[in-house]
Amino acid sequence: MGKKGNKKQFSGKKFIKGFLVGGALCGGAALLLAPRSGKETQRLMTNKIEENINFLLSLSNQIDTTKVQANQLTALSQELLPTFEKETKKSIKKFEFKAKPRLEKMKEQLAKIEKDINDFKEALEQ
Repeated sequence: MGKKGNKKQFSGKKFIKGFLVGGALCGGAALLLAPRSGKETQRLMTNKIEENINFLLSLSNQIDTTKVQANQLTALSQELLPTFEKETKKSIKKFEFKAKPRLEKMKEQLAKIEKDINDFKEALEQ
C-alpha cells in the first residue's frame, strides 16, 4: 500500500482554492442580498463615521474643559481654604468668648429660679 488509506492530507493549494471560491460566493451573495446600493451604503457609513468622529471630538473637548475647571477649582480651594479655616476658628473663639459669660449668667438665673421654686413650695407646705 503506497497510499495511507482513506485519510485526507492537508493541502495548502486546496485550502487556498476553497478559501477563494468561498470568499467569492459569500461576496456575491452579500451583493445580491444587500438592502441598499453600494453608493448608498458607502454614504451611510461615511455619515456614521463622521458623526462618531464629531462625537469623539466633542467628548474630548468636554474632557479637556473639565480638566481645566478641576485644576482651577483645586487652585482656588488651596488659596481659599487656609483663610476660611483661620476665619472659622477665629469666629468659634469669639463665639465661645461671648457665650461663656452668657452661659454663666443663665446658670445663675436658673439657680435663682430653682431656689424661688423651692421657697414657694416650702411656703405652700406651711
